[in-house]
Amino acid sequence: MNTTLKKILFWTPRIVGILFVFFISLFAFDVFEEGLGFWGTFLALFMHLLPSILLAIAIYIA
Repeated sequence: MNTTLKKILFWTPRIVGILFVFFISLFAFDVFEEGLGFWGTFLALFMHLLPSILLAIAIYIA
């Protein structure tokens, strides 16, 4: 197997994973329409981004 194919096979899952994290994170923007205060918005944003954060950590470890 040549080195170009090895690089493609190495980086493709990581790039797809990062794009998936960005896609999942887009759904967190709905918390800004709720009209919560600063801390309520912060807590809701954190809760919505928690799966993205965990997935990003898993991608980093991999």
